[in-house]
Amino acid sequence: MAEDHLSAETRAMLGRPAAERLAWFQTEFWIKYPASDAILARLEELVNKPRRARMPDIWLRRNRTTARHQSL
Repeated sequence: MAEDHLSAETRAMLGRPAAERLAWFQTEFWIKYPASDAILARLEELVNKPRRARMPDIWLRRNRTTARHQSL
């Protein structure tokens, strides 16, 4: 079947009215990748640090030669 690569939730949306499908596809969602999970964990760690004069930071950069988002 052509929809085998889709999740069960996405396949269930295929039969819904166009307006409902569009609204669903425009909602935010997260695709889990190990690298992005590690980045989120580090950011959460930084956000939850106690406030002080010199807070720790993190440097994020993206490869400018790609048009896609890239996890560091």
